[in-house]
Order: sequence, then structure tokens, then C-alpha cells
Amino acid sequence: MCAKREDIVKNESVAVTNLEKDKYEMIDILKFIFAIFVVGIHTHIMSNPKSTYQWYILHIFFRMAVPFFFIASGFLFGKKYIKNKENLKEISKMQIKRLLIPFMFWMLVSLPYVIITTKGNNILEIVLKILKEAIFYP
Repeated sequence: MCAKREDIVKNESVAVTNLEKDKYEMIDILKFIFAIFVVGIHTHIMSNPKSTYQWYILHIFFRMAVPFFFIASGFLFGKKYIKNKENLKEISKMQIKRLLIPFMFWMLVSLPYVIITTKGNNILEIVLKILKEAIFYP
């Protein structure tokens, strides 16, 4: 029994569609795990480690989350660039919007808290604290 030409073409187009859309399952799994680690860092789940093992878990494994997201973002951005070399400017604009808009939103949301919790009324101290917390993790 021979397969019909339409079935062959249909199966080939599905295969091509699957090849065109890059899927990195391991990166997706690691993003899920490291997202949990980021939540653990921000909720201070292990703020007072009771043993050396807990300290190592916090400072080695949990702190790998941010560098992982930085590297994964660069890898995935590079893959987009390789596919569309001529549209680097458009791809860059889109990525900057995707990252800058949420960052600015959360900076504005956290601004009242930072102002209230900063000791002293010196504007310079408030600005320095905002910059320190925006750039470095406290």
C-alpha cells in the first residue's frame, strides 16, 4: 500500500515546521528550576542557614540562577540574530522593550518603599540606595 502524495507533503511540512521552531527542552527545565531558586532568594527562604550545607545550597546553587538567566538570554538572543542577521536593529529594539519596560515598572513600584525605608532625609542617600539596589543585589 503506497502513501498518497498529499500525505507525504503534509508530513514533510510538519517536520519542516518542527525544525524551524527551535525548542530547547533542557533550557526550559532549567528556567523552571532556577525561577524557583530566584523566588527562594527573594523570599529569604534560607536567610539564616543553620548548617554549612544550607549555606552552600544558598550561596552556590541558588546564586547560579541569575547568571543562568543572563547566559540563556544571550544564547537565545544570539539564535534570533543568526536567523535574521539583517534585522539586528529591530531585534535589539524589541528585546530592549521587553526588558526595560518591566524593569522600569517595578522600579517605580518599589520607589515608595525605598524612600520610606531609607534612613535620613538626604536625597543623595535615597538616590544612591536606589542605584545600589537596582544594580547590585542587596
